[in-house]
Amino acid sequence: MVIQGLRFDERGLIPAIIQDHETGGILMLAYMNAEALALTLRTGETHTWNARARCVQREVGAEGNTQRVVNIIVDCDGDALIVKVDPRGPACRTGEGTCFFRELAELEEKRDEVSVVGLASMEMGILLAELFEFIQERNRERPENSYTALLLSGGVDVILRRLGEQLVDTAIAAKAGSKKELSGKIADLFYHLLVLMADRELNPRDILFELRSRTGRASESRVLPSR
Repeated sequence: MVIQGLRFDERGLIPAIIQDHETGGILMLAYMNAEALALTLRTGETHTWNARARCVQREVGAEGNTQRVVNIIVDCDGDALIVKVDPRGPACRTGEGTCFFRELAELEEKRDEVSVVGLASMEMGILLAELFEFIQERNRERPENSYTALLLSGGVDVILRRLGEQLVDTAIAAKAGSKKELSGKIADLFYHLLVLMADRELNPRDILFELRSRTGRASESRVLPSR
């Protein structure tokens, strides 16, 4: 989606960094859709997309504080904004002046309490991305004595047969194995799924898009995979 040179993502959103125009301090990171941006321009007050409520809202921070827009800057690719504002009170709903008031060390110590994603989840995402790059490299180069290259050379039938074996092994470990054994089988399953994705020319972003469509405050019938 393109509006006057802006590039919105597949969800129709564009990231907006909210910045205090006097101090230069970063107040928050928000997202805007076309409606939120139009309201921001028309009213002169920051409006953002509320992912949880799935609606546009005027950015109020704590105790109804609003933000008067001074200027909006677009990055070179047109896919991110800096919204310079005059904050009328604290920007964060916690009452802090900015949403960025926790140091990483503090987050790591309290990640089970305050982190939505969690450092372990972030590390897993990075590792899976690196693993997929490794598999793609094997797919391009097809070195000898490489298990991954052997699977990819065999085509989808060989990959699916091995994937089916991994599914059975995972099910057995889930019923009778230890946590360590089950963890190993799930890791093997992940790996072979990534090999299948490489063979079928899928990208992790394709899977991420589908996962996003299954999250949020939706009915059970909506979040369950289609059959």
